[in-house]
Amino acid sequence: MQKHPEFIQLKEVDSTNDYMKRLHQKQIIVHGCTVIAEEQKKGKGQRGKSWESDSGKNLLFTFFFGDNQENKAKEQLSFAVSVALVKLIDSLVPGQKSTIKWPNDVLVNGDKIAGILIENRFAGTSLVASFVGIGLNVNQELFPRFTRPACSLKNLTGSSHQPLDLATQLTVMLTQQFKKGAKETKEQYDQKLYLRGMTVPFLQQGKQVLYTVKGVSMRGKLELCNEAGELFQFDVGELKFLR
Repeated sequence: MQKHPEFIQLKEVDSTNDYMKRLHQKQIIVHGCTVIAEEQKKGKGQRGKSWESDSGKNLLFTFFFGDNQENKAKEQLSFAVSVALVKLIDSLVPGQKSTIKWPNDVLVNGDKIAGILIENRFAGTSLVASFVGIGLNVNQELFPRFTRPACSLKNLTGSSHQPLDLATQLTVMLTQQFKKGAKETKEQYDQKLYLRGMTVPFLQQGKQVLYTVKGVSMRGKLELCNEAGELFQFDVGELKFLR
């Protein structure tokens, strides 16, 4: 069978991540393959949530990372994807405040513009394949089903954008970012971390608590300080942002 190293364009799919995983199972894709779709019937977010998108208006994208010669950890990959996505958004909406909301969202001026879902496959403890799913709000202008206020590139610029062109740009930026060192990428991630240095409320075990956002560890855990200055690390799902 022919192997696909570049773009696969679909009108409709269950999810671009699931489609890519099926291709990987059949061994007919190589590192750098990208799937984009106009519509997802079962678009996925983190922890089983769905990703809502109007048909044909947004970038629904999965990049296949199957060349881990540098033995990147899954956390390093996640940092690199977030940084690359923010760089793309910054190039399109200069002067706006973009941030990375741990663990998987990108915000502009506090409103959600993109989400990331990375699904990994391992051989023992070695990362051998990653399916980098990204949803970027492009031309959709209303988001009635989003739980958090959302925005799109069109909301911010007043202009329409071509999702395929954005996919091409993003693929280049991802490839470039993957080649950078872990320290450089982590520093870029930290500079863009949502609410970094601020004391804000979180929901923890049903109670509202105040923490100061310090950063994210190299293992991908959110680092917060309490009022006494004690440092704590949290995994995904252990607490919730309240702003």
